[in-house]
Amino acid sequence: GIYVNRVLRGLYEPGSTFKLVVAAAALENIDDIQSREFVCEGKYKAADGDIICNGTHGKLSFDEALAKSCNSVFSQIAIELGPERLTAQAERMGFNQNFKTDGFSYSGGQFHVEEANQSQLGWSGIGQYNDMANPFTMMTIAGGIAGGGNAVSPRLIKASKSPLGLPA
Repeated sequence: GIYVNRVLRGLYEPGSTFKLVVAAAALENIDDIQSREFVCEGKYKAADGDIICNGTHGKLSFDEALAKSCNSVFSQIAIELGPERLTAQAERMGFNQNFKTDGFSYSGGQFHVEEANQSQLGWSGIGQYNDMANPFTMMTIAGGIAGGGNAVSPRLIKASKSPLGLPA
């Protein structure tokens, strides 16, 4: 295990970073998402279980919910989107695929909610349940958002030098 490149080969629960995938799906599929008001009471009560939030945020807009990383709101949105739309968005953003960069292959991650019940889908919407992501995938997603929608494929750098030619 000590010689495994965790950036290239690792799959980890993405946690709240997965809310970016849910936010993108919501913006594409829920017409009034940016004008809605949500209420966070510290948990979201799904039909078959509760999704616990990291705080009690009270009234929130969609943008505020993303800024505060509100589990209650994003689990609710994930349930509303449903497994098909969430899976489609996750796959557009690199999940359930394999990639190659500079001769190295890596998995984009795993997203499987086909048989999830409501609370499991809610947990998945906040990067839990059985979601697994590769660090390259989440880096590419964040970079694509920062780049105005243009995701750049990660590249490996063997070495770098300072302006004086010294190893940096």
